[in-house]
Amino acid sequence: MTGSNRETAENYARVIHRLGEWRVAECRDGIQWLLQRRRPGFTGVGTAWDTIHYCVTRKALFRLWTGLTGDGGEWLSNNLPERIGADR
Repeated sequence: MTGSNRETAENYARVIHRLGEWRVAECRDGIQWLLQRRRPGFTGVGTAWDTIHYCVTRKALFRLWTGLTGDGGEWLSNNLPERIGADR
């Protein structure tokens, strides 16, 4: 089964990293990273994600990620280019 093309979907295909209620995904056009937080669930409604910030540089994403999640963000330097789309 392939992932969804909807950026807010639980099974969005372009999720890069997830930690608890936070995740980072690439937008469907590949021009920015999405810093998302899980929306509180409601009975009978599936999980959805809200985009809190949009970033085009790893430095900005790192600053926001570490500030909001408290995670050290080591995974960022190993997995992402300095600027989204730089490897295309």
